[in-house]
Amino acid sequence: MIVEGPQGYISPGWYGVSPAVPTWNFVVAHLTGTPEVVSQAENLRLTDVLVDYFEDQTDQPARLHASAANTEYAERIVGGTVAFRMKVDRFEAKRKMSQDKPDAVADRVIEGLSALGPFHNPPLARYMREIRGRDRAGLGAPRALQSGV
Repeated sequence: MIVEGPQGYISPGWYGVSPAVPTWNFVVAHLTGTPEVVSQAENLRLTDVLVDYFEDQTDQPARLHASAANTEYAERIVGGTVAFRMKVDRFEAKRKMSQDKPDAVADRVIEGLSALGPFHNPPLARYMREIRGRDRAGLGAPRALQSGV
């Protein structure tokens, strides 16, 4: 299984030095293991948990079981989905976040990603800002990376 985090194109124009070439910043984790398909009942339960997780972030959550009709519909369509669990045997995570660049260059990259335009990428800019701040403070990877997400 591959889990991707923020990623995006990094323009050499942001470096402010020459020569320079473009690159791609990314966070990714590769998980190897044996997936186990869960029962339809467990699939419905997990779907319910997932829906609640996302809907809890809204002002008016739309619950999977908001009505008898919706529950019936959810039970019917869950057959078209597959949920699984996986015991992870091997986990490999990588990140490339312009960590080899001086702070001034990385700051310009973050500014470029934050600016409106063809390479506007606020999630990547936020992640780079967090990583660089944590690295400067000697704190290591954010909790999300430590847990494998």
